[in-house]
Amino acid sequence: MIELITFVLFASVAGYVWTALLTEPGEILDFMPALVYRLTKSSFLMKAFFQCGKCAAGQIALWGYVILWWSEYSIKEHLFIVVFSIFFAHVIGTWFRKE
Repeated sequence: MIELITFVLFASVAGYVWTALLTEPGEILDFMPALVYRLTKSSFLMKAFFQCGKCAAGQIALWGYVILWWSEYSIKEHLFIVVFSIFFAHVIGTWFRKE
């Protein structure tokens, strides 16, 4: 259970850091949003991966759980991970006034 809680916090922080810090103009990965948009022309992907910390945290939690705990898969745990990752990403974003 401690692994799941740790993963929730990791996904939340990673989603916030990715969207609010690393891919902003002037930062180390600032070329990524333009590159992805040029390759995909998808506004959905732009929001999900570069403009919304909650969306990025949810994606990390959604796919990370499947990859890390596939052999012990539980739909209840999966929903818990995704929902709380999005919630804590919102709390982090609000705390730092970025979302």
